[in-house]
Amino acid sequence: MFKKNFSRFSGKLCRRKSSSIVFVCATVCKEYRYNNINMKLFTTLGFIFHNPVIAVKISILTNTLRSFKKLSDFAVNLFFISQIIFLSAHSVLLQKNQQTNNIVNLSNRPLPCWSYTNNNIKEHKPASDNKLRLFLPIAEGKIEALNSNTGKRIWLSDVGGEIIAAPLFLRRFKEIVFVVSKTMEHSSDSKSSKFYSTLRALSSDTGITLWQETLPFISRDYLLYGYQNSIVISGRDGNIVSYDTLTGRVIWRVDSEKKFSAVPFVWEDKMIVGEADKLLTVISLDTGKILKRIEIGTSPLYITADNKRIYWGNERGEVFAVNFFNNRTTWKMRNGAAIADIKITNRGLLISSLDNFIYMVSADKGSRIWKRRFAGRIFPTPFIIDDYVLVSAVGDSNVSVIDLRNGKKINQISLSVESYLTNSPILAGDNLILSTLGGIFSFSFSQGGCLDK
Repeated sequence: MFKKNFSRFSGKLCRRKSSSIVFVCATVCKEYRYNNINMKLFTTLGFIFHNPVIAVKISILTNTLRSFKKLSDFAVNLFFISQIIFLSAHSVLLQKNQQTNNIVNLSNRPLPCWSYTNNNIKEHKPASDNKLRLFLPIAEGKIEALNSNTGKRIWLSDVGGEIIAAPLFLRRFKEIVFVVSKTMEHSSDSKSSKFYSTLRALSSDTGITLWQETLPFISRDYLLYGYQNSIVISGRDGNIVSYDTLTGRVIWRVDSEKKFSAVPFVWEDKMIVGEADKLLTVISLDTGKILKRIEIGTSPLYITADNKRIYWGNERGEVFAVNFFNNRTTWKMRNGAAIADIKITNRGLLISSLDNFIYMVSADKGSRIWKRRFAGRIFPTPFIIDDYVLVSAVGDSNVSVIDLRNGKKINQISLSVESYLTNSPILAGDNLILSTLGGIFSFSFSQGGCLDK
């Protein structure tokens, strides 16, 4: 009778693809038949809370129960069932949290949540911890943290000088916001002055400075990247420096006289740099050493890469794919004007060109899948979430949602007149944040609407 009941319940579980739990049930049946464990209750609980993670945890508990042979049947049953209930309930909560963390569906109707107007907001892109905080660069050397659900201020930090780079949030043992500011220093006789740039690490909770270091080079702007336990700072003039995120200690430094023609791209443990003298240079993010140089014939304007190829475009509208391992050109295609942006998507390469088009191109062959024209030049760079992309054109206060599978417009975010985008959108928690000339706007694409805390 016992085997018959167990077979019936395990069959139901198998039909629901919960074979891992069936295996555990069978193990317990084999090992503990003498304990008269109520297998009907046990398999029913497994059926209700079927989950491979629970199955693994229960199998571990199964081995633990081997040491309880001297206990009474009642004690063993009570312990075993209580652990199943605890693990199952814990798994349900985890699944619920995972579901609520991925609810930005751009095909849903956009709901305005809040707006923040401040004429002193800098043109640099805000940063986000992707949970509850948004970090805005403000004029006169200030950083302001807002609650991404409500738009209310959390803290304001005055770092001094002028902020000259987009802030960067990193979660490395501590949650830190990195800021670069430029300050003018006057000589003692007040007849001369010089500028210097400072990197500061701020606590994302309070805005208090954790450490600061003067950057070893001056650039008209800086780009910040996170890699493992380091923050990498790149200037436009060929200089790069890596700092330890917790201490500010310099890890490595590259000084080059070769100016960058494209924004450096970080891929895994490497930085790929496009140089004005028609080279692609690959640098190790661990050591700062140059791993290889690839001659490409023209100066790249934009670079991206995956685990097979480096993709780059130039001012003639040409896009190339170069095999990362043998440096050979895999394919080449041409568009109508200079390349402004290349992004890797699940559907291929999304290419933005100054001919007012975006193109979807096969990453393997370079063949065109679809194209879509806009009323003006694409600005800022498109922002991708899953199978959708947000695209805006110069002089247009509407942001289009394009389906990457076919290039069709499936949604739109309408802003007030002359509220043009100044930076690419970002995600802050479950909200989409748009930076415009008119301020910061938050939208929700969730079925549950806006959060208010």
